[in-house]
Amino acid sequence: MKNFKRNAGAVNMTEGPVLLPFIRYTLPVVLSGMLSLLFNTVDMVVVGQFVGESAVAAVGSTTSLIGFITNFFLGISMGATVKLATDIGAGEKNLNRAVQTAYTLGIIFGLVTCLTGCILAENMLVWMKTPSDVLPQATLYLRIYFIGQPGFMIFSFGRAILSAFGDTRSPLCYLAAAGAVNVVFNLFFVVICGQGVAGVAAATVMSQFLSAILVTGRLRALEEPHRLSLKKLMLEKTVIARIMYLGVPSGLQTMLFLMSTVLIQSSVNSLNSTSLVAGNSSATNIEGFIYTAMISVAQGCIAFSGQNYGARSVVRLKKVYQVSIFLEIAVGAPMGLAACFCGRDLLRLFLPDSAAGIEYGMARLQVIAVTYFLCGIMDCTTYMIRGMNRTIFPLVATVAGSVVFRIIWIFTVFPRARRGLGITQAYHILLISYPISWIVTFTVLFLYYLAAVRNIQAETEGRRGGTPP
Repeated sequence: MKNFKRNAGAVNMTEGPVLLPFIRYTLPVVLSGMLSLLFNTVDMVVVGQFVGESAVAAVGSTTSLIGFITNFFLGISMGATVKLATDIGAGEKNLNRAVQTAYTLGIIFGLVTCLTGCILAENMLVWMKTPSDVLPQATLYLRIYFIGQPGFMIFSFGRAILSAFGDTRSPLCYLAAAGAVNVVFNLFFVVICGQGVAGVAAATVMSQFLSAILVTGRLRALEEPHRLSLKKLMLEKTVIARIMYLGVPSGLQTMLFLMSTVLIQSSVNSLNSTSLVAGNSSATNIEGFIYTAMISVAQGCIAFSGQNYGARSVVRLKKVYQVSIFLEIAVGAPMGLAACFCGRDLLRLFLPDSAAGIEYGMARLQVIAVTYFLCGIMDCTTYMIRGMNRTIFPLVATVAGSVVFRIIWIFTVFPRARRGLGITQAYHILLISYPISWIVTFTVLFLYYLAAVRNIQAETEGRRGGTPP
């Protein structure tokens, strides 16, 4: 591990101060997430500038659905990070089987999401009540986009492996290269070739496979015995079992969490306004940068907590949580206010000719963006608990506090608002379900976190005293 840290510039998570190493680890994750988000955002900006509002609505209407399908598997990749990080903290020397297995899972899940997305694209968009004038373009975009999922998943699992070792800079460099390719070919396919939504989807696919190739090269360059060998790909049962135990609840939580988002998108679509769909989708992309910054802090939290849980360092676990909460507020609150303050100018990038779409987008930013730091605090607490190898309760708490709550809101409060109020007012009523659910869920998770830390401390003291754990 010393050779790996020297060569990769990996962060030491179990010794020394917490704040600066945490920032050093997290900053590349934040920038990587921003570049990844640019794939979809650049798609929308290009079609907004060179195609039109209907194309923006077509691309934007797929965002929730793409997240719903892919994030289950991304949750499992986080299980790979926790598994490797815990083993590193516990002093495990040979992690090669875990590396080989995690990479192989990335290939398999990429193929599964590719086939699922291509086959069911139109049916899923119809289920989401996508407006009929948007449906053909949205279906085309979605099917081409999912062709790139094997590349996306390979990169995601490769990044999860490197992150567990403390290397977050390499994935940042690879996403920078892929992002540049995405921008160049977006403009080439749309402006020069006139391919519209098909062109931006194709550019994204190319960038996804490039990032996969680059991360694979990095994994093959690791020091022995951790080096990836494409000739020795395997599916080790014990490793799969542990990754699934740690990752499936995370994936299910994210998927169910996004189910409520998909239902809200469906509710937005049901208001039957292309301007509303376009404005909501554009504002969602702006908010995505805030969320990406905050979830990156949470990802740093899961890696740090995983290694320190493996080392049974209760004091550092507490410090990691305090630092991560501080950073969530320090990042999320200013970004949310800035997004709201600059909202109209940002929305014009997506909707240069739609005043109505801009107003709907501002309505969303004023409710969601300024309160988004609450979501960051909630996610950070969830990831902290997962890093301590406790996976079931965060799933249950999030499903109850966010998913079930929002579904009840959608089917009770929102229909009444829709019948008695105008579109804008009904839209506001729909959106305020977000911050309320974040507060409820965080409260429950925080109480559980306090209990979990006490249990780990008692267990650690018992082991030191010779008492069986």
